[in-house]
Amino acid sequence: MDAEADWYLIGGDEAALPAVGTLLEALPPSCFAHVFVEVSDATEELKLESSARFHVTWLHHGGAAGRIGRRLEQAVREFLFPKGNGRVWIGCEAGVMRDIRRHLLNERGWTGLTPTPKATGSTAP
Repeated sequence: MDAEADWYLIGGDEAALPAVGTLLEALPPSCFAHVFVEVSDATEELKLESSARFHVTWLHHGGAAGRIGRRLEQAVREFLFPKGNGRVWIGCEAGVMRDIRRHLLNERGWTGLTPTPKATGSTAP
């Protein structure tokens, strides 16, 4: 975790939910996290805890074949980045991650200059 970050955007699908919880627990109290988690329905929502301030938005895909992860992608696209030094962590299916990463780098125009949120993806089974 970057102790210099003012805020985090954390996103994931159901496969990344344990990692999302671990990341939240590791955040310093001085940080604020904006969290988006895409799960099938409300029965998959978990109680998340952190010493940092955070807000979770649960996104429900309802098991829609071929659309899983796309609500997460849309949430990232619509997210208004706060001022300050931010970081991004995303964990989802590889195809969705490629699209999110492309958006962050190309459409948001990140150049590698500070502050630069970092996108990291994982592959869900």
